Amino acid sequence: MKWIIAGFAALVLAGCDNASNAPFGLNWGQTIDSVNFIKGGDCKVNGGKTICTFDNQKPFNDWSYQNQLIFEGNNLTQVVTTLVGVEDYSLPKPNFDNFTGKLNSELSYLTSKGFNKETSKIISDKCQLESTCNKVGESSKTTTGMSNFWITINPTPIAIVTYTQE
Repeated sequence: MKWIIAGFAALVLAGCDNASNAPFGLNWGQTIDSVNFIKGGDCKVNGGKTICTFDNQKPFNDWSYQNQLIFEGNNLTQVVTTLVGVEDYSLPKPNFDNFTGKLNSELSYLTSKGFNKETSKIISDKCQLESTCNKVGESSKTTTGMSNFWITINPTPIAIVTYTQE
């Protein structure tokens, strides 16, 4: 009888483990069909990958410009967030101050997820000035896998953050 109760308790506890292991409440390996905010027209097949593209809608951060979920064999393998330094997307005019505000928000978010504070400081220090912020690339582990930054400034300030399973 004890074994039945212990087995039942283990089964119940395992079923309650809803913690996500990928960014934005997602799970690595999750199928396209199980992502409730994907709608028709969001995804395109490119070779063996399916790429679903979204604006800065929930569950993504509101300072992002574009977000992508990349599925290989119907399983989530990457999340990509793009930050763009413009104030008005309908009239895109490069704005470095706008970019650094978004970059600092993203670094703060990532640091809260375990991104290395020293690596975050390196990125922040390099991007104090537009002249030293171009072609900055850094990586760090987080609680949701590996996060890779790539920043380019010319002609428009852009940061691409790629999240992958560790």
